[in-house]
This record gives sequence, structure tokens and C-alpha cells, in this order.
Amino acid sequence: MDDKLMEIVGVYDSAHMGRIKIGVTNSGLRLAQCRRIVIKTTKMLPMQIDGEPWMQPPCTITVGHLNQMPMLAKVDRRGPRRVQSLFLNLGGRKN
Repeated sequence: MDDKLMEIVGVYDSAHMGRIKIGVTNSGLRLAQCRRIVIKTTKMLPMQIDGEPWMQPPCTITVGHLNQMPMLAKVDRRGPRRVQSLFLNLGGRKN
């Protein structure tokens, strides 16, 4: 969409994030929509971008839109139920 709003979504824990990723749970907790996010840290925190980890000293992180480009994405016609049934089969249960 071109409204330039970002969704702020929360998850309970890493297991919840995993269930979202494989399609067992529909989504995280929708917290807000905004055009800009400002995060102020007060102590050293572990960070990771694109697989590169480091310890970040206290800072202010601002996230917003710089430019926007149209993006094409392939639609998986099998849907999340296909992923869920595959996961259950791997777990030893039958559909």
C-alpha cells in the first residue's frame, strides 16, 4: 500500500514467532500503525542486521520510509494449511 504506514506487531515469545512463520498462527498482536518509529536505548544491547551481530551502545534508532518501490511477490496457492499439514506430518501425527 502507498499509505506509508508501518504496522507495529508484538509476539509473546520465539515459539509464537515460529508458529506465525510456519502458518499455524495467523498473526502477531497488532499494536499500532505509524509513519515513523523512534527507539531510544539506555544500555548496551545485542543487535543484528542482515546476519551480522554486534553489541550496540546506548543510541536512538529511527525507522521510517526513505523511498518506496513496487514489489512483486509470488503467491503460494497451496496456502498456510499446506505448510501446517506438512509440519504435523513431520511431527509424527496424522492429518
